Amino acid sequence: MDRSPLHYNFERCSSFARSLFFQRRGFGLSDPVDHVPTLDEQADDILAVLDDAGVAQATMVGAVSTCGAAALAAARCPDRITGLVLAQPWSEALVSEDDGPPAARTVAERDRFVESYRRAYARWGQGSCAQRGGPRPATGTGRRNPR
Repeated sequence: MDRSPLHYNFERCSSFARSLFFQRRGFGLSDPVDHVPTLDEQADDILAVLDDAGVAQATMVGAVSTCGAAALAAARCPDRITGLVLAQPWSEALVSEDDGPPAARTVAERDRFVESYRRAYARWGQGSCAQRGGPRPATGTGRRNPR
């Protein structure tokens, strides 16, 4: 049976490590919230999930907009977060109109990327972002989307 890319990554990681998948408050299928959690609240949530799962030490992977919270949690608890992987970290300030697009991106690609996150933050906690962070149907190969 083909799996989504997210499922595939979990299968690979579980072959050598215990893996937890955590989505931020108000994102994906989590309960609605009345505000976008601050960076401090997001780091607190990460550490609370580790506590609840009984994880004493972890290597953490943050992706895209979760990199800030992952880095803050790691900075707060270097004895608990023994490794940190940041996959495609970004900040809207790093993709400003004044500085042009990031390397290997066009202005239109940058603008679509930034606008998609602005829309997500405007609707944060309403459930409209579920597809952004959750599994997608598997592609023909179950591993990556062909271009």
